[in-house]
Amino acid sequence: MQDKISRLNALYSYWSQCTRCPLANERKNVVFGYGHPSAPVLIIGEAPGGHEDECGNPFVGDAGLLLDQYLAMVSANPEVRAVAGDKENFNPKLLRDLLRNEYFFTNIAACHPPENRDPNLKEIEACMPRVRELIYLIDPVIILAVGKIALTSLTGKKALSITQVRGNLFDIEIPGRTVPLHYTVMALLHTSYLCRMNDFKQDTSLGAKTYEDFMRAHRILDEYNKHHFGIDIPKRGIPRGQ
Repeated sequence: MQDKISRLNALYSYWSQCTRCPLANERKNVVFGYGHPSAPVLIIGEAPGGHEDECGNPFVGDAGLLLDQYLAMVSANPEVRAVAGDKENFNPKLLRDLLRNEYFFTNIAACHPPENRDPNLKEIEACMPRVRELIYLIDPVIILAVGKIALTSLTGKKALSITQVRGNLFDIEIPGRTVPLHYTVMALLHTSYLCRMNDFKQDTSLGAKTYEDFMRAHRILDEYNKHHFGIDIPKRGIPRGQ
């Protein structure tokens, strides 16, 4: 584990000085990402917004909070569920601190595009070596591609509609040290889009469907742990009506 942490720190140090694309000229921080160095679930978004650029962390603001709430709803960790369910004294920082012990959070682009525009192809291509190296080092069981840009950048399938393929699984290949490595990617709607839609109450809503997508991703993780390590499948999810 210590060797992996050292390699992640070295990767961060290298990319914190990156000037591969013009985004370096206006950024305040390189939003490298953070979380558990051996996280079984790697969460990859699109690009940092203004808040992320200010603080240097991915998935902050309302979209980040919604992501954390989804992760808490499907969590098997009682402490995570307790913090998320404490309506009177809810502490979003504490919730994220707990989740970073189970997940790794990052974006396709590490620098903030001006006016919150999408990163262009050259900016994405400049950052993909960092993303591939992160995948290689962390070696997750499953990758959650949050939003169309994350999905198309990872899969290379440019014509995909995220609303049509959300919840679907894709196989991606990245370079290994000796042979190519394959990873499973699940497509998810971006939580910023879900915040704008404000569509959570009905069972057929995009918000409810996204919850099912998070559940499916974690069932895949649980089945993997059961098959390879004999770990009992934990209870996850929220009862109907809550």
